[in-house]
Amino acid sequence: MSETNDIARLRGVGVKLGRSEVLRGLELGLAPGELCVLLGRNGAGKTTLMRVLAGTLRAESGSVRVCGADPSRSAAARAAIGFVPSLPDLPPWMSLTTAARFARRCYPTWDDRRLWRAADALAVPRRGRISKLSRGQAAGVQLALALAARPRLLLLDEPFAGLDAVARDGLLSAFLTEVDLEDTATLVSTHDLDIAARIADRALLMDGGALREQAVGDAQLEHSAAALRALLTQTTPGPDGAAA
Repeated sequence: MSETNDIARLRGVGVKLGRSEVLRGLELGLAPGELCVLLGRNGAGKTTLMRVLAGTLRAESGSVRVCGADPSRSAAARAAIGFVPSLPDLPPWMSLTTAARFARRCYPTWDDRRLWRAADALAVPRRGRISKLSRGQAAGVQLALALAARPRLLLLDEPFAGLDAVARDGLLSAFLTEVDLEDTATLVSTHDLDIAARIADRALLMDGGALREQAVGDAQLEHSAAALRALLTQTTPGPDGAAA
């Protein structure tokens, strides 16, 4: 895929938070139909990268383009993005139905049928307040809203964190069923390397504010989880020597 067809493209992107250089000269392209996983220890910059792509954080240097425009400045670019943050960012009094009432105004490609299909698949109550939902249900609300927008770029920041196996598999199944795997570029950050190996076209390892890349082809599927685990452990050891 030519980079001119990329849905998202970062060139030389740098971000500082306080005195810390979180992203440094970062280069990344995401093409239609690509499903990439983003790996790295806590604090490596994964969430910062997600926020830059989503347009909620402006890069201090370099170029950020989503559908040809800077998402931090372009409402049209932001309308092409579905973003599921690592922590729910909706008001606790909202329900899925209430949140959808606000969200559908912002997305010209909004699809109510997809919203309710995803909600049913995720066992998310339509009128339950977010403050009363489990972590898995709250994550399901955010994912259902993101999928209903029919985004060109889908960003999922640690969507499986803290979920039990049943909730994790339900989230994964709804995501793979409803996302447009031909036209949507998807970036998923996760610590679950087995899921990464199951779904990824590419594995992107963040370390020191930059990215390292490893292909995950079909022929490697059985061994890719072990390879990624070894790579992550070697590159980003935690205090006890294990991957964080």
